[in-house]
Amino acid sequence: SSRPYAVFGRSPDSDVVLEHPTISRYHAIVQYKSEFEHGQPAGLYVYDCGSTHGTFVNKKRLEPKTYVRIKIGFIIKFGQSTRLYLVQGDTSAEAESIDTSVGDDLTHEKMKQFHAKRAKVLAAVRAKRESAANEANIDDNIEMDWGMGSETDESAAAAPTTAPVVSKESIQEIEAFQREEENKKRAAIDDLKNRLEYQQAQNDKNILKEIMSRNSQS
Repeated sequence: SSRPYAVFGRSPDSDVVLEHPTISRYHAIVQYKSEFEHGQPAGLYVYDCGSTHGTFVNKKRLEPKTYVRIKIGFIIKFGQSTRLYLVQGDTSAEAESIDTSVGDDLTHEKMKQFHAKRAKVLAAVRAKRESAANEANIDDNIEMDWGMGSETDESAAAAPTTAPVVSKESIQEIEAFQREEENKKRAAIDDLKNRLEYQQAQNDKNILKEIMSRNSQS
């Protein structure tokens, strides 16, 4: 077939007709995307059409009406049928498509930098709090020793405690960076969701048109 997708189901006009009773008439679609679009890299995707008994990839049930990336070596199962489908193809072509999709790597690198910086600030804040708590305990001991521990007091005073100093500007910078990343992530998710919903609606409409066209010709 010259089309970039194939329909799996019990309906006779499906591209791949499946006979198991737990499989829906139009159960799932396997589609190939040749270009990076809608936040998803090029490659092969499976789309469950809201089937009753589900579509499974590597034994995990997929969320209905959602495009899920599948790769070479993945195993697909439709409904409760025991028949399994193995994804096969050119591994070098798949590797090239993965290498060209650098968007996720950049985002991941930014998140790594953010988490490392935040962990450093949190460690400094924690150390400062512990230092303050230790100083409070020392003050309590001085008040309660009734002048009996002068040597201990002098040794404690001779060994000052040091703690990392966290500036207000550093904390504000971390918080601002975190807010910016969260806003970007939320906007990207909303945009991706809208684009996917539109694309899914268009695909469903095209499939129905083609099915109706087949029925009218037969």
